Amino acid sequence: MIKRQINLVRLAAALIAQLLISTASLMSASDAATCVECPAGRVWNLNEPGCTKCPQGRCTDVGQCARCPPGTSQAKPGQRDCQPCPVGMHQPASGQAGCTACPAGEEAPSRGAINCTECRPGFNKSESGAQLCGACPAGSYSDELASLECQPCPAGTFANWTGASACVVCPAGRDQKHEGGLDCQACRRGFYKAYPAVDDCKLCQPGYYNRAEGSLGCLACPAGYYCPRPWVDPSPVRPCPYEPIQCRGPFLAADKSSNACQATASLYAVLSASAIVSVIVGLAVAGYVRAWRRRRRRRAGLVDASGAGAADFSDSMTAAAASATAGNERMPLIKGGDGGPTESSYNLLHRIIHVQKPLVFPLSVVYT
Repeated sequence: MIKRQINLVRLAAALIAQLLISTASLMSASDAATCVECPAGRVWNLNEPGCTKCPQGRCTDVGQCARCPPGTSQAKPGQRDCQPCPVGMHQPASGQAGCTACPAGEEAPSRGAINCTECRPGFNKSESGAQLCGACPAGSYSDELASLECQPCPAGTFANWTGASACVVCPAGRDQKHEGGLDCQACRRGFYKAYPAVDDCKLCQPGYYNRAEGSLGCLACPAGYYCPRPWVDPSPVRPCPYEPIQCRGPFLAADKSSNACQATASLYAVLSASAIVSVIVGLAVAGYVRAWRRRRRRRAGLVDASGAGAADFSDSMTAAAASATAGNERMPLIKGGDGGPTESSYNLLHRIIHVQKPLVFPLSVVYT
């Protein structure tokens, strides 16, 4: 009896499962023997007899609501199919009502994406959204995954295409002085660059030149030429113009062999005459002084040994000196070596005597 009841329960469960999964029908109110299939997007509701719409994120075409798989979504209830995520959006979970835009640095290049992919080198994406990664413009590059922005090519490099993952070094004979270069410029005349490098073109060294743009090296100035500037042709060497030395005055003359001024015979004659005159004047002055000293000694012997009248003699000497000073124009002049007057014998003798600091004496006596 118990075994029979178990079999009946199993049979009833199988009938109910078959009803829910395969047919999803309901009986017509007018004819209980006729079954009606629920339309797409609806299922049989056991709690409230009738077909009800599948909720958001689910769909059905077999009599039951199923969760939308990853990469798809369904925003409207009662739909038969799930919609794949559009380009630029993704959905990693199931049973979702919508898809999510990819973040900055990532993209979804095809529909139905479950996950976003990173921007590849040479591309970038600075903001989140459904847009795809954009190629780096010419003159810039991106060498990393998921780049948010592209970098300008550094000086000495270039990139003349879009989507560059690296910039190219300028070749020999060309350089680029600025960032973000689309191409390299040829070295100017007078400059060169021997190898591919980021360096600028270099100026030719003194004594070298080149006249072509984009040169890899410089040329040495040929013999008999000189290079005033490295970007112009060599110039022939010209002999220096002859400019004889200029000698002033009658006492100097130009010597062509040494190109220097040499003393003339006139200069030697003048120097010789000057030396002779100097000797004569010296001898005359010395003789004059010796004569004066002899006279002074003779006159000094006439003075009283007791010293009487010394004061009167001193006063007379002072007066005589003053008288001689007032009338020094009467003193004989000593002639110079060239025959011209130089100074009075009084003045000359006066300097000699005062250098030796002698006692005051009456010059009138010396004159006489």
